[in-house]
Amino acid sequence: MVCAAAYYQIANLLNMFAFPEDNYSRDQVTPYRLSLLILIKEYADIFDGKNKDYPRIVWQDEMSGKRHLDRALLLWIQQPDGSLKDILRTVAFCSKVLYSAFTSVLDTICNFESIGNMENFFEGLSFTLCEEDDSVLHRRGLLGLFCRRMLVYYERLPFCELQPFFAKFLQYCSPHIVIKQPISAFMLRKASAGTDASDVTVANTVEKEVVDDMELESQSEMDSKSSRDSMDADLKPSDLKPHNKRCDDFEASEYFTRQQAEYFFSQQAALLEIKQSDALPPEALQTKIRQVLRNNPELAQAHYVSYLNNLRVKEFCGAMDSLYMYFVRHNKTVSSSSRKKLDDGNIGRTQRFATLNLALLHMHFGHKKAALAATKESIKLSQVSNDSLCLQHALSLLTHLEPKAKFYKIGDEVVKPAKKLNLTDLAFLALQTHTNHLSTSGERPCLVFRKLAGADALQCTRPFSYFSSTGFAHKASLWKMYGKRYMAALYSQLALGMQSAMEKKAHSFAARYNPEDIALSLCHLAEFLHEEGMNNAGNDLMNNAKIRFSPNSSYSHYWRKAEARLNHQLSLRLCKQHEAALAEQCLKSINQTEALYRKAENLATFNENLRAHSILTKILKSEEISAEKNFNPELKCQVYMLMANLLSRNKCERAASFKYILEAFSTAHNCYLEGLATDAMLKLAQLQFLSASPCLGLCCIKSFTLECMSHASLHIKSKIFLIYANCKIKNKTTSIEDLDTCINLLHLAQEGFEKCQDLTRKRDAVYLLAKLYHRKSETVDETSKANIKAHLECVVHRNNFASEFKRLDMQLGSRKQLMHL
Repeated sequence: MVCAAAYYQIANLLNMFAFPEDNYSRDQVTPYRLSLLILIKEYADIFDGKNKDYPRIVWQDEMSGKRHLDRALLLWIQQPDGSLKDILRTVAFCSKVLYSAFTSVLDTICNFESIGNMENFFEGLSFTLCEEDDSVLHRRGLLGLFCRRMLVYYERLPFCELQPFFAKFLQYCSPHIVIKQPISAFMLRKASAGTDASDVTVANTVEKEVVDDMELESQSEMDSKSSRDSMDADLKPSDLKPHNKRCDDFEASEYFTRQQAEYFFSQQAALLEIKQSDALPPEALQTKIRQVLRNNPELAQAHYVSYLNNLRVKEFCGAMDSLYMYFVRHNKTVSSSSRKKLDDGNIGRTQRFATLNLALLHMHFGHKKAALAATKESIKLSQVSNDSLCLQHALSLLTHLEPKAKFYKIGDEVVKPAKKLNLTDLAFLALQTHTNHLSTSGERPCLVFRKLAGADALQCTRPFSYFSSTGFAHKASLWKMYGKRYMAALYSQLALGMQSAMEKKAHSFAARYNPEDIALSLCHLAEFLHEEGMNNAGNDLMNNAKIRFSPNSSYSHYWRKAEARLNHQLSLRLCKQHEAALAEQCLKSINQTEALYRKAENLATFNENLRAHSILTKILKSEEISAEKNFNPELKCQVYMLMANLLSRNKCERAASFKYILEAFSTAHNCYLEGLATDAMLKLAQLQFLSASPCLGLCCIKSFTLECMSHASLHIKSKIFLIYANCKIKNKTTSIEDLDTCINLLHLAQEGFEKCQDLTRKRDAVYLLAKLYHRKSETVDETSKANIKAHLECVVHRNNFASEFKRLDMQLGSRKQLMHL
């Protein structure tokens, strides 16, 4: 059930706290930007009439040439990198005169023996920017600001990096400009060796900070490699394709400015939180993070996005390393921005939130003891420093880890303080978790939904907020657990409808869009349709969930678990043991206890009773079932009923099977699990029938018929029809009216089993129909013509059903079936 919404807290916790970052923008001039400077200067000189060779600019199209060039310049200035081919093609399309002047200057700089012409160009650019007349490059214009900024970055370059920069510029222009003197291999090696040095020295930092940057960058490379190696096994080549058009501009970039990198990381963090399908694939995003860190090693956000990326693919070691690197880099960034050492208050604040994030990380991976220890440490640090904000987040997390606290304690410790601090989301999640615990501990459903109404009241000021759909999905899970399938389907559709409306607004990042609700609602509806015999519609919904949530996404376990259950159920109905075993393996990676139960069910279906009994005994003795802290009433009831089914096959042990049936019914009744209680009563009626007490079986069926007809699935209804007809037949029914009633019920059961693809029970229904039609044909009086016609119809139906029974019996291998419901 969706209650804790742990991933929501993990993705949003640090976004709530504006950690101070380094405001000192580190940037550098690149060959791409130098080509833009040349183009802008020549454009300004020709436009202002200062170019002697080209005194006047001539546009290819007087109406749109200048506008097209201005838009292209605006786009090129914003890009971190680009190709000279695109610039030359656009300039040639706009003006042949400007194209000639631009290529002439490029040829002059590239075909000179030294960097003298490049130095002269920057010197002339500085004189042009100092002029006071109304020029294209005036000081308040966009082009003027760009030129001034690049001139400052060029003047910061040390002398030892001028020649490598010139070599990179020659290499950048060589595919499109004829260079008479070839670039030497020594110069290229020097240029490549100077790349890392330029990235560090342009920052104008002291030697100690440079060493720290290199150490952190190399350590980040090691962390990224460990994450990449662990992710490669689950990735597919199709996952490397970009899923978001907004990220396409970054795919071909070799350099990121500080502002562009921050925007890229904020965009990816928002997409990982609200819409993972539009974010970059895990391996591509990790590669981009390493590339950005080479140019901006001081960015702490890069490590945090790497942390979220590792959470997406469930890589624990990589997430731990990235989280550690984030706080290490954050401490260094704060100290370098303030130019002084961190005080005790800042260090304590970083420690508190680092501990809290560590607890969230352990909770995400199911490490409950480690998460509890980290949460209590965070609470202790928050109380010492009187940090109410961190304290409320830690207490809210504690309600997820220890949900057995009483309601008044949650109200006093979490809900009321959270409302005072305007953290209604934390109070909402705490109440959701508390109601989830109440529902599994035997509390009355009316009280549970009353508490949920209190949680919804917290969101009354924002009725269409992020948690409105979460409330619907949670209620759908509760109704499904209580056996009210149609109410669960209704609330699932409400959650999907609200999320579909939010999904259209998710591109703005302001709308709270929760993909977890969509995944859960789609799985609920797919299971509902399969239970109703509409397998094609259920498969369409399951395929929709697969498209929305790739196997590497955080919410893929919902549809993988639902798909494994449905495949296992269908394989057992079709008597395909190998396919059922494959579904058990898929389920084992998600829930080992349920996988064991499915394995026992598989063995029991194929009459391997001893192995199935040993597995069920192991489950009952395991800590996850017997211990109160992990009490799961649904699974416990299913284990008891399967154990009773095994014992009922032996006539000597049928009396012992009543014990497990009553245990299952008692557990389901105490927890208000009416769906499982109905199933337990059905098995009790079956035991009465097998024990030669059909009258008691009929009484059991009549006691829950109304509940079953209102909320049970098509498969359960068909089984009720089958056992009711068996009890009526065993009760020595002789009248034609009773035979017609049993025949009608068996027809309904046969149609239901056929829709649900349950061949074994369909064979039982067909056998009983052939038997009843044979009995009816013997009781019909053949004196009148009408009776003769009825007799012939009974014989025809008997022969058809007998033939169908023979076909199914050959298909199933004549496996003995004693109506194991």
